[in-house]
Amino acid sequence: MRKEQDSKYNRSLKQILKDNYNLDVLKIEKKTNKTNILYCENGSYLLKKCPNSLDRLFSFLQNVGVTNVVYPETHNGIMSVSTFQNENYYLTPYYDSKIIVPEKQAVDFFNELVELHSKTAFPRNLSQKRSRTKIDEISKQLDYKFTLIEDYIRS
Repeated sequence: MRKEQDSKYNRSLKQILKDNYNLDVLKIEKKTNKTNILYCENGSYLLKKCPNSLDRLFSFLQNVGVTNVVYPETHNGIMSVSTFQNENYYLTPYYDSKIIVPEKQAVDFFNELVELHSKTAFPRNLSQKRSRTKIDEISKQLDYKFTLIEDYIRS
């Protein structure tokens, strides 16, 4: 009974992928509850369940110029999250983690975070009057704590 449901699910999933992405799926491999790897004639793809708000995140990253992200495949000409059986999915090319060197991946990730920070952060000007009082307050607290530590050490 379970295999019959799985094959029915796979057939309808293959048809949706054929209609929306023009993919001929040869094999579907379930990795986790939320992730499937699709083996097609023209390569492998990752199909992952996701929240609908992920669409906005991908759009934001693309608008600020982040290039080191695997964006979803376009669906009817628009990069978007697809819906299948009341679940949201996105489809990306599948890259086997065995072919990516971890050090290179870490360096790329760090560089991308630095670039994202530089594109989305903005300097904040502090008023001298407000910041000076705050610095004086913190200095007094630190002086008090250092005095306590010094008294403790000397006793």
